[in-house]
Amino acid sequence: MDQILPLLTQDEGPAADTVSNALIAQILRAAEGLRAPVAQILRETGLDEARIRHPLGGVAFPVLVRLLQQLEDHFDNPAASVRLASLTIPASFSDPGYACRLVPRLEDGIQSWLKLLAGQQNSLSSNYDQATAQIEWKLKGTDPMLAAPFVEFVVAAQIEFSRRVMMEPLHLQRLSLQHAPRFDPALYTSLFGLDVRFGASSSAVRFELSQLVLPTRMANARLRSAMTGLYGKPRKLAARGKPLTAQSFLFLLTQMDKPSVTLDRMAAAFGMTERTLRRKLTSEGYPFRKLMDEVRQDLFALYRMEAKRSLGEIALLLGYSSLSAFTRAKQRWTKVKPAASL
Repeated sequence: MDQILPLLTQDEGPAADTVSNALIAQILRAAEGLRAPVAQILRETGLDEARIRHPLGGVAFPVLVRLLQQLEDHFDNPAASVRLASLTIPASFSDPGYACRLVPRLEDGIQSWLKLLAGQQNSLSSNYDQATAQIEWKLKGTDPMLAAPFVEFVVAAQIEFSRRVMMEPLHLQRLSLQHAPRFDPALYTSLFGLDVRFGASSSAVRFELSQLVLPTRMANARLRSAMTGLYGKPRKLAARGKPLTAQSFLFLLTQMDKPSVTLDRMAAAFGMTERTLRRKLTSEGYPFRKLMDEVRQDLFALYRMEAKRSLGEIALLLGYSSLSAFTRAKQRWTKVKPAASL
């Protein structure tokens, strides 16, 4: 993650009071999974669907809060932010946060996850106290009630992430929120699994210390190192005088597991015409098809190393519409017969 984050945040981090498009994309994908009319909600929120695909872009923090409020209104559920959080946990190598799940201990995962959050937004600061096994979040100059949907989203995502890393029930000791309850406190208890203290000086969750140092079931140092190396590749491309190729590589890398990854959509995200993007990529020595194939091959190497997914699932994650097309590409990449195993 230490090599992934600088590139995703353009070294200096997000501009003041902003959140990254990556965080917006996670929320929207969760909403799509619940059949929300995302395009309509984006229009009502004032977001440009094409531009928020740019992995290095961002929006103002109040816009994110407004998006969460629009989703709560759509679902007619004031707890929608908590529900959405459980669906945003990284599940593939196209999400840089997936590296946080490959760590040796839950404590390591928590620290990586908090660092990722800090790189995605700067309106909510976080601190992990190793001695007390507590994470604390504090808002920076924002009314706690106005920011409440986002705070609840962050806390719920942290708890769900920790559950996924451990693959077993968590033993939470305490949970507090800085804002007042927005709905029945009993529902908060049901959602989080313990009573919540409201109106605290900060939002915080305390874990059981002994659980934080246990080995995690997804720990894989070799795979994590390979993933970090892949996310460092755009920086190397930029250093070689190929800045647009670097941005395009990162775009494809983070969008590959999503539908309709095309040149025209990438051009729209970059604010240029398809013809201009095609010409500039060719001038940098990376025509679109060559770049797409390289990203797919690099991702395939990670899935092959992971050795946990079916060929059908990998084909979908690499953006192939048919298993036969993926199988032909796999044969070319690995120089083996299609029937060979991963």
